[in-house]
Amino acid sequence: MGQNMMAKKVGLDEAMPLEKLAEFAGDYYNDELQVTYTIILDKVQLFVRVPRASDDPLQHIDGDKFSMSRGDTIFFRDDQGKIIGFTLDVNTERLSFKFTKNSTTTKG
Repeated sequence: MGQNMMAKKVGLDEAMPLEKLAEFAGDYYNDELQVTYTIILDKVQLFVRVPRASDDPLQHIDGDKFSMSRGDTIFFRDDQGKIIGFTLDVNTERLSFKFTKNSTTTKG
């Protein structure tokens, strides 16, 4: 459209071991949207399962940061290092939503 845009080049990390990927699996709930996103581990790839939508692959960027078609996700941990939720930054809307992991479910 005739304009130059500056962007940071992001390189994808090496493949994360399965036992590390499994830490991210589970059900995550957002009170504002009243929706549960389920992170599933399918062989060697994480996917986000959302009601009434197709599964969306998560691409590992770095550390606890992933990217998917809906936006960027940054997982957060408690003091013991256990994953307790993530923040979804929606690319197109400049919105951010916090999801909390349901501690009674384990997927993967």
